[in-house]
Amino acid sequence: MSKYNRVHQLGFVVPDMEAAMDFYGAVYGVKRWYRPVNEPQGELFFEGRPFSDPGYDMAIGYCGKTEIELITVGKVDNLYSRYLAQNPAGGLHHISFFVRNLDAWVEEYKAKGFRVTQNGLVNGKRSKCHFAYMTRPAEGLGCIVEGAELRLGRLRLPSRGPLSFRLGLLTGDTQRLR
Repeated sequence: MSKYNRVHQLGFVVPDMEAAMDFYGAVYGVKRWYRPVNEPQGELFFEGRPFSDPGYDMAIGYCGKTEIELITVGKVDNLYSRYLAQNPAGGLHHISFFVRNLDAWVEEYKAKGFRVTQNGLVNGKRSKCHFAYMTRPAEGLGCIVEGAELRLGRLRLPSRGPLSFRLGLLTGDTQRLR
């Protein structure tokens, strides 16, 4: 059984990115916000069906070593849009662990009663993130846990931090928002 000693990310689904950067920046002391330059690699899946959401956008900042991720969505049916429909003001959507082997992590969470609800692969110019959101069916969308496997080329990364986003400015993997 793997041990996860730190939540790496708090993910918030928000209705307005600019207002959210102001609010969560003040709450968590985030000084800089970045946008990963992500493009779908293959398909993204929600409940086993492929989807694309042209309204999707994200910003990432840091509270110490913890990522604060802000996500906006369009009207396409997916985990984010369903959350926002139930919580119009937005809020905490998921916690995330950065893992070395996503497939093994998914199997571990399935054994705990979770199922894959949304998953896929996104990549920048040099980096890739394979992710899976896990929910417990009996709890609906109330307990969402994400596993994310990060790679830079063939190298698996144990996590990322503010430095990786600053380096991403040089490689084209990141845009600075504020």
